[in-house]
Amino acid sequence: MSEMKLYTAAGRFVHKRDSEGQTYPVIILGNREYLVDPQEFMIWINSNWRICWWEEIGKFYAASAAEAGYHNDRSWQDCTNRLLVRGLLVCGSGETKYDALYDLLSSMYLIPARGRIVLRLYVVIKLALQGRASLGGAKRLFSTFSHTESEKQILKLAKQAMISTAEVICCMEKGIKNIRNEYGLMDAVYTDSETTSDNICQTVKGYRCCQDALEAIANLYVSQQLIFDRA
Repeated sequence: MSEMKLYTAAGRFVHKRDSEGQTYPVIILGNREYLVDPQEFMIWINSNWRICWWEEIGKFYAASAAEAGYHNDRSWQDCTNRLLVRGLLVCGSGETKYDALYDLLSSMYLIPARGRIVLRLYVVIKLALQGRASLGGAKRLFSTFSHTESEKQILKLAKQAMISTAEVICCMEKGIKNIRNEYGLMDAVYTDSETTSDNICQTVKGYRCCQDALEAIANLYVSQQLIFDRA
């Protein structure tokens, strides 16, 4: 049986300004800054807040390049592979879609997304200028998300400490909803001599809450409420 592979972006982007006043995108990942060229940025931004198959990366890139009127002889596959090598795109693989998703997300750190109101306002303005926005659509963009109990717990934990998916699963299995900070996280998760940051992904995969937690994290991510980071 061939392995299934899922992909997503990691990190967040900010605008920097050069000595001539021109802005350019920089991706922040693990407290490091990464420069990317226009092709790589299009692939990264289209993979952000998405969990996609390899072919979908190419489809999203082709649509963005056509809309922008951008052409380059360098293939999207080469750009994608460079992003994977640098860790700005992440791949998860497994015999089933669930295994691939777990492999993709288990070691990711969960960062609550900031500035979502600004992002949604930008979307409304852009659609309005294109004549594609409606009052009902604007209301939906600014409506409050209705979270499940699992999603509420995940967001609460992610706001208290830099926490990985595997560590969240461990906390949910133990019914822990308050860790206060990184020291509290260590006390809650690494309570024995067997569990370490190196093996926790394998340890928690068999926990009863694992699938529910994984689905909740994926839902929060694709609804733009989480950003993935790496240590």
